[in-house]
Amino acid sequence: MGLSQAIKIIKLLLKYLIRTTSRYKGIVERYPDVVSAKTSDDLFPTYKGYLRNDLSKCTACGDCLTLCPVEALSFVENESSTEVKIEEFNIDLGRCYSCGLCVEKCPEKSLFFSKEFELHATNLNGLVMKLHGEAFKKEKDISRIRTYDIRR
Repeated sequence: MGLSQAIKIIKLLLKYLIRTTSRYKGIVERYPDVVSAKTSDDLFPTYKGYLRNDLSKCTACGDCLTLCPVEALSFVENESSTEVKIEEFNIDLGRCYSCGLCVEKCPEKSLFFSKEFELHATNLNGLVMKLHGEAFKKEKDISRIRTYDIRR
């Protein structure tokens, strides 16, 4: 190897060793995103968000309660009519570690993982998600409405 080839190699190596701002591409996004481009469609297909329950399908069989290893699920049922209806279904998101046993066991397929990925709570009681049945459908549930602030 000649001296001219060694100089070319050293110049090539120095080009990659010297850090410049134009060489690197930003991979970290600001949070909250200025344009709010993150949607549930951007997430990969196997993403497990938070556990949710569609109470219109739920029959209060209790299979999910017996299968949950950390006892993160509970519900209050209303037996006043001929059929059993759920009044309130509680999911303790602080305990649940998304194992998916309850989702697999549910015969009515009412339990599912949502695509939600943001959660904010100031205390442990804020991590308990309370889903209300048909008795509370008349009132508007404003506890789950999110507000986004877009700054430019």
